[in-house]
Amino acid sequence: RNNAANFRNCRIYISDCKFNDNSAQYGGAISIATYRPIYIDSCQFFNCQARANGGAIHIRPKDENSNRNVEICQITNCYFESNRCKTKGHAIILSHDNQAHDYFTIIIDNNTFINNYSPNTNNKYCVSCDSKHLNNPSIIQNCKFEYRENGQANRFCAIQSDSYEQNLQIINNSFINLSNSDFGSAIYINNIKTECIIRDCTFD
Repeated sequence: RNNAANFRNCRIYISDCKFNDNSAQYGGAISIATYRPIYIDSCQFFNCQARANGGAIHIRPKDENSNRNVEICQITNCYFESNRCKTKGHAIILSHDNQAHDYFTIIIDNNTFINNYSPNTNNKYCVSCDSKHLNNPSIIQNCKFEYRENGQANRFCAIQSDSYEQNLQIINNSFINLSNSDFGSAIYINNIKTECIIRDCTFD
């Protein structure tokens, strides 16, 4: 089965939808490439998979034919369980190859992530932000990341960022039963040159 939805260069509003067992190369359930606002709210994603990036959601926030960038990407009140991919972002990846600065805001708020992991890949990132130049804030808040299988995943990381100029805020999130044999089972931040704020989080 192919991904359920594929969007190019339009405003995106997705709410109260359920995605089960979808698969694709990029974005098992949803693949988006646009410079216009993206809103995904109150959706459920179960057992979706991507052969490359973004087990449930793959977002490439740009106009394919110019350097215009998306205004805002907001993912709220969603539930992700048992999604997986081969490379980055078992649940969500924000990917970008635009060399210009990306003047947009990312808000990932009040989402639940359960068992978004695959032992059959070197990928360990549940939510991955791979855009290189993010000047506006990226906010991940009020989310729960949990691994409920027997034992612990030994190559798991809830949040990964590789955005050089990103302003990242990780606020009031809970990280439960996570384990990683490499760097950071909850958070792995690489090469941020501005700031990363982490507050009011619990690590169990």
